[in-house]
Amino acid sequence: MKEYAELENFIRKHYAALYTSALKFVKSEAVAQDIVQEIIIRYWENQEKYNTIESIENFLLNATIGYIGIDS
Repeated sequence: MKEYAELENFIRKHYAALYTSALKFVKSEAVAQDIVQEIIIRYWENQEKYNTIESIENFLLNATIGYIGIDS
């Protein structure tokens, strides 16, 4: 139950920025939601690999852009 609460807090903290960024590129609310869901799940399931990341926000935004396939 604790992990669920942590995940819920993580989503609340990061979802809006990721969704807004994805929506700018894909122009579809449903596709943007799917992309953000995928990025959050991938990060959450593998977060132990990312313990040296200085900015989770930047990492997630870059992952979102990379998922869409846009060179930044």
